[in-house]
Amino acid sequence: MYTFIKKPHIVFFLSIPVLLVLGILYKDATFDINVYDTYFVISYQNWVILVSLYFFTIGMLYRVLPQGNRTLSQSLTWIHIALTFGGALLVWVLTVLCGNDPMAYKLSNNVTTAITITVVLMGIGQLLFPINVLYAISREFKG
Repeated sequence: MYTFIKKPHIVFFLSIPVLLVLGILYKDATFDINVYDTYFVISYQNWVILVSLYFFTIGMLYRVLPQGNRTLSQSLTWIHIALTFGGALLVWVLTVLCGNDPMAYKLSNNVTTAITITVVLMGIGQLLFPINVLYAISREFKG
């Protein structure tokens, strides 16, 4: 685990091929989002490519900042990695245990509430990454 905190880009770079394989396996599946009277339909393959590009960008920033003598906060890095991958794993486990598509659950279902809370925490975790980058950049200007 110490390696992942010191070199977090490894986690993000290793997850990209896994995501792309999942995108190839589930290329016919879609992700439906209902917002009031409008349905947004996105294929898993497109979603996976977008997330892979996002992970590549994060991995490159985690790789380049220490090379430029910018020190990232280890606690923010750990929280970001834990919320990103732990949250994704938790959502996957909840959907597998229930054996159903997460979009088919009723809103009052406890599983839907757990998935929603997990996704919100994952979103907060993604907000910690730019805070960590700004912390690393501003730390150089202070000293």
